[in-house]
Amino acid sequence: TSVPTSEIVAKILSCCCNDGGFAWFEGMDSSPVVTAVLLQRYASLKKRGIIDPQTSAIPQNTVENAVKYLDKTYFGDRNRPYWCGGLSWDQYVSTRAMFPEVSFATQNFDSKALKDFRKEIKEYLTPKKERGLNGYILGKARRMAVLLELSASDEGRNLAGSWGITLGARNKLLKSLNKDLLSIEEYAIEHKSGGWYYPNAVMPFRGLLESEAFAHSFIADLLTECQTALRNVADETSLKKAGEIAEGIRLWLMVQKETQKWGEEPAYVDALASVLAGSDEVKAT
Repeated sequence: TSVPTSEIVAKILSCCCNDGGFAWFEGMDSSPVVTAVLLQRYASLKKRGIIDPQTSAIPQNTVENAVKYLDKTYFGDRNRPYWCGGLSWDQYVSTRAMFPEVSFATQNFDSKALKDFRKEIKEYLTPKKERGLNGYILGKARRMAVLLELSASDEGRNLAGSWGITLGARNKLLKSLNKDLLSIEEYAIEHKSGGWYYPNAVMPFRGLLESEAFAHSFIADLLTECQTALRNVADETSLKKAGEIAEGIRLWLMVQKETQKWGEEPAYVDALASVLAGSDEVKAT
């Protein structure tokens, strides 16, 4: 039975806590990972034009407070273990970059934690030597998403500046993004049942922000965005391959859906949206 959107939104908002974060259930304490999942879903709907922040039933200040909650939690409780709902480095950064319009207010941050963060983020986004993340497909994809978000707008570049990347930021970010694109293309494999996939996209980790459905739909949409963002930077052959892999992943998602219980996890919606964003040829399969 279809549930009205208003009821779904009301249930979500009932889990919003006074500190700005969201809990698993109404009355529980805020959870950084649940808050990040909701923010990522909101950002995805906004990017697809499904949500208009000006008319959405979810107030804009609620979204901003949730982003600020992640900031406060990450810099005020960085040692919170994953099993207690803590966020990893790339989970926090990738979620935060989706909301560059929300100011990165550092007044109450631990000064040492902030200094260390700015040093780490600069090396993470625009490494001078080894790029790292070899074999960590989802981690590499998350970095690509951050590079895309920060280079796409004035707000993104302002956030990059707050993180310590200033002079020639857009050019640096796009060049770094192109290097990651070339790398992630090398890890893609054609599947015997059809399409393309990444056999180690999330293994050995799984969670609310790590699953095959989430990782593959995330990467497919990412590769599609790269075709536009890097058209004046990347080699034409690389951009063509990015499109081929993206469409191949969408085909793989449809094939895998027949044997996987993806309908029971939130990322199933991401997978559906990614497939629907594909070419007419893929959707006609």
